[in-house]
Amino acid sequence: MNEFISKRNQKEIKILIKNFKKEYRRTEVKFFDKMSGITTCRENSLLVDNLIKDLYRILEQGFNNLSKNFLISAVGGYGRKQLAPFSDLDIVFIHKNSYETKKLEKFIQFLLYPLWDLGFNIGHATRTFKQVVESSRKDHIIRTSMLDARLICGSRSSFLQLMEEYKNDISKKGGDFFKEKIDERTKKLNDINFNFFRNEPDIKETAGSIRDINLIFWGLKILNIIKDVPLKDFLSKNEQKKLNESLNFLLTIRCFLHYLSKRSNNKLSFEYQKIIAEKIYAKKNFGINSKVEILM
Repeated sequence: MNEFISKRNQKEIKILIKNFKKEYRRTEVKFFDKMSGITTCRENSLLVDNLIKDLYRILEQGFNNLSKNFLISAVGGYGRKQLAPFSDLDIVFIHKNSYETKKLEKFIQFLLYPLWDLGFNIGHATRTFKQVVESSRKDHIIRTSMLDARLICGSRSSFLQLMEEYKNDISKKGGDFFKEKIDERTKKLNDINFNFFRNEPDIKETAGSIRDINLIFWGLKILNIIKDVPLKDFLSKNEQKKLNESLNFLLTIRCFLHYLSKRSNNKLSFEYQKIIAEKIYAKKNFGINSKVEILM
């Protein structure tokens, strides 16, 4: 392929992709048996993590000292380990200025090619450590994405240092940040309330959707940074249980929509309501109420 990747490395990558496809398919089969959205999304996230780590290990051989100056972080739903079957992969490549730009660009390209070949839609950005910190101070969208940031591979010490600096910033203006998130969500709901068909909700965006649960978790993470108290201490056991059950329910519906339509699809349209209700409540009888009514 080029000077950085040997034929042996190319063969290794082909084997990785082949094995990944098998495991991803196995996760799908398991989902239709167990019907747990949280479990499936976590397993998908782990599979992609391992693929990226293996690609990193193989490709790093042609790039000297890369691990000392570079890391790959998951953000967004992927960062939260909520990777639905056809969801976007949100990845940030973070580096120090000391590494050669052209070589870094090559490395990132070679790592992304197999992911593109697998059909993933990838949202990615490449930033220096300084740019990450400065951008999070100026842009609340980037600031939010950093709440969900998770190290996949690369320099762990650099990632911890980066997150420490980020948390120091949040601890100073956490209240304002959380208010921004609430105002943003309120505006979004006001914008879409007149534009969506209520009987066919968007599992991700409409009122009471995954986005609202994410807002709760973002608020808890902000409180955790400000007060330095474990997340579980902010909620009672019953509240934690309800929140996790709600998230699992919505992620389960989302996984059904993705697998059944074979694409990223978050709209619970009439045609899928009946199919999904029949699968979830296959062994139950609700009398005069239909399974679709119970689901909705």
